[in-house]
Formats: sequence, structure tokens, C-alpha cells
Amino acid sequence: MFGACPLYPQKRTSVEQLGILQIGYDRIKSLYFENPNFGFYLLRLTSARLFQNIAKFEVELEKRDREILRLRASTDKNNRGRVSKASRQVNSGAIAA
Repeated sequence: MFGACPLYPQKRTSVEQLGILQIGYDRIKSLYFENPNFGFYLLRLTSARLFQNIAKFEVELEKRDREILRLRASTDKNNRGRVSKASRQVNSGAIAA
């Protein structure tokens, strides 16, 4: 992993398939400055992953917001039914006001 941005394919892959290697930050930094093509590739890769993650989170937040609205509507509907029933009981004299 490079910081919190993994540099392996985004598709589901097992650890055995990856062939994991380790490289230190200082080495990455020197490669970045020694080889402009590598540096530019690394920037493009990490930026693309960042934007992919943002898009995924936006979709998840939208799903969550829709579920919250659905639950609120359901709760409001249930509460209106309870209030109406209590009002009918008070009006009919079943409950002393």
C-alpha cells in the first residue's frame, strides 16, 4: 500500500494473486523526482482512485438519504394514524379531555 491508497487493481483480487512487495516512502519519493513519467503516472493513478472512491461514497450517501426519507415517511404515517385515533376517542367521549 502507498499510504492509504492501494496500488493494486480495483477488481476483487486475492492476496495470493497479487505478489505483494514493499517499498519505503523515501524510495517512492526519489523515484517520483528521478523519473517524471513515473511521478506523473503515480499522480494520475492516485487521483483516479481518489475520484473513484468519492463517486462510490456519493452513491452510498444517496442510498442512505433515500432510506432515511423512506423511514421518516413511514414513521410520520404511523404517527398520524395514532393521533387521529386518539382524537376520535376524545371526541367520542371515550377519553375524558
